[in-house]
Amino acid sequence: MNPVRLIALIDDLRAEPAERPWCEFKTNYWSPPLLGKLISALANSARLWDRHYGYIAWGIDNETHEVVGTKFEPAKS
Repeated sequence: MNPVRLIALIDDLRAEPAERPWCEFKTNYWSPPLLGKLISALANSARLWDRHYGYIAWGIDNETHEVVGTKFEPAKS
């Protein structure tokens, strides 16, 4: 995905009034077993809500939807 489209996607997700069943915001949280369950739940919810994708957006504050950054590096986990 090109950077312009990625920024637009994140901005669209942040514009939602709250997290959705198909979208989660995280800062530094990760636990391999729980992440697997979360990914599965988001995929199932996306299907139920007639969405093409489910999303986990790291570095976004759950309450304010502000970009706060993250130390989570999935390639190193």
